[in-house]
Amino acid sequence: MTGHLLLFAIKNWFFLVLILKSAEVFAAACCGGGLAAPAMVLGDERAQGTLGYTFTEMAADVGSDSLWRKRESFESRETFKLDGAQVFFDRWQAGASVSVVRRRQSGDSFSGIGDIGTTLAYEVLPEWEYNPWKPRGWAYLTAEWPTGKSIFEDSSRPISGVGRGLALVGIGAVLTKIVARYDGFLIVGGHRSIPRSFSNQEGRYELTPGWGGDVTAGMGLNSEKWRVGGALSWAYEDPIRSSGAVESAGAPQRYVTARLSLVWLAKDNYSISGEYFDQTLVGSPSNTTLGRGISVTFQRRWLR
Repeated sequence: MTGHLLLFAIKNWFFLVLILKSAEVFAAACCGGGLAAPAMVLGDERAQGTLGYTFTEMAADVGSDSLWRKRESFESRETFKLDGAQVFFDRWQAGASVSVVRRRQSGDSFSGIGDIGTTLAYEVLPEWEYNPWKPRGWAYLTAEWPTGKSIFEDSSRPISGVGRGLALVGIGAVLTKIVARYDGFLIVGGHRSIPRSFSNQEGRYELTPGWGGDVTAGMGLNSEKWRVGGALSWAYEDPIRSSGAVESAGAPQRYVTARLSLVWLAKDNYSISGEYFDQTLVGSPSNTTLGRGISVTFQRRWLR
């Protein structure tokens, strides 16, 4: 494998893993939730499949007053995620993801199917020839379907919430760039959640969510078979208003996730990664639950 193709292989693996990890890490900040980042082919392959596992321990609750309340009891969230993406018509692609989530708290546990994500993307900035300044870029449309049970459906058992409970649609863009042994990327996304009615022990009520957005930026250093890198992700959600049996004006949600990752390119079309993430290190969070944990990802790619 030539050095040029090797750089592409490392780049393709790295950027996908970071996007997948954004989706899983965002899920740790409960209730408001961030948009699950899309499954996309960000390289020269025709298809890819990814299997990932994420373990998150809840470390603190932060109220709308931005006051931290450290967790005194153990709570964890495990996510097993499978996704894939396929390129068609050269620059178009479609992807989908599904997950199984297990939550544990104070001796109680609950497992269930999480939300399903779908993506349609187009490569707006292809790399036909090398340019030292021009990045490679994709624009995407994504939708998330509330197939997972949410905390809004059973207020007596919050641990049973393994999904957001609200459908959403979003748009975004991904930019990537490699210079010598270094790589960098930027992911920008925005979304709108769809209002929905719920019935639980407290009666029937309607939730009216707003807009949300997230930005992820990172860079890394590559060797022949290894990559080490870091990234920061900023997430924001408008207040979710509630009317009916439960009346609430809601409060905006925000948090920042710091990540450190290590990648091993096992073969040209296989890669394995490990990652540590922490939402307690950076930023001024509000109205969220903060977590920290680890993830492991295996990816298989099919060349064109």
